[in-house]
Amino acid sequence: MKYRIKEIFEQQTNQSELEVDFITNKINSSQSVNISIGTILITGAKTLVIDLSDSVSVNDEMLKSFKGVTIQKIIRKDSRNNITFILQDSTLYDIFCLFINDVVEECNDKENEQEIITIIYRKITKWSQLFGKVRKGGLTPNQQVGLYGELLFIKLLLKEKIDSFDVIKSWVGPQGDNQDFFINNSAVEIKTSIKNHPLIKISNEYQLDKTNRENLHLVLFELDRKNNDDNTLPSLIYEIEHLLEHDSLIEGFYSNLEIIGYHPSDDKLYSNTSYYEKNILTYEVTDEFPKILSSNTNKQIVNISYEIELSAIQNYIIDNNKPFDIYL
Repeated sequence: MKYRIKEIFEQQTNQSELEVDFITNKINSSQSVNISIGTILITGAKTLVIDLSDSVSVNDEMLKSFKGVTIQKIIRKDSRNNITFILQDSTLYDIFCLFINDVVEECNDKENEQEIITIIYRKITKWSQLFGKVRKGGLTPNQQVGLYGELLFIKLLLKEKIDSFDVIKSWVGPQGDNQDFFINNSAVEIKTSIKNHPLIKISNEYQLDKTNRENLHLVLFELDRKNNDDNTLPSLIYEIEHLLEHDSLIEGFYSNLEIIGYHPSDDKLYSNTSYYEKNILTYEVTDEFPKILSSNTNKQIVNISYEIELSAIQNYIIDNNKPFDIYL
């Protein structure tokens, strides 16, 4: 569900003639807990405020500010606690609105305040990582290639007449999931390589972890890259948009793109590079598949990334249609 976050912020900004410093609107349906968004008129800063009673145990260590966002616990005169998120970097406005929507969506009808603060802790952990990935000036070349591969997979699913709702719902990588796609207790991790690169890079010890996964497939798109041609990142995005059937799906699709750091207003940054699909390879990640997992790694070793030689995993190649089966 979308909560018209941007629309409400815009309405607040348009009330700047009022002789007040701060405008706020409640946006959740709970009777016992108020969640509101506001605009500090003198600066234009946007806020999210969760109003909790003094009986709620709040762990200040869990309220750590993150990139572009300051978190404050304000004790009011009536002893109630206001957990306040203030957007300090206006260039992160789009992702801040997505963060608010995510918080409200999970907390909307909750009446138990302790349950709500636990949700808030979890959202801070998740979104602080996502905010940290946002890069000014557009996506790096490697990020562009990676995104192109994920979008190619989405396009293939839609072309196979897989339900478009399931396709967009399953695209969970942008939201911090271990794999790029997850549905029906199965997952798909997408990798993309340019030309004949004999290695695939695994970013962390969780990417090929099939714990609690019935199936885990790794799909590799081998691409050629050219300049000034038709198959650009923006053109693929527009093609997928036209394949989606409902406005809500298109909105969800673009929400994920914004989390990744792709903004339609930056299309010109990506319009001079084209990609051509050379080959698709699909691998089944079994228990024997070569990989590093957190369960068999010393906990003192952190920030793990590694590469796998394609020649070492030829025996795990399966039919390219297998990933589609998990959607059925």
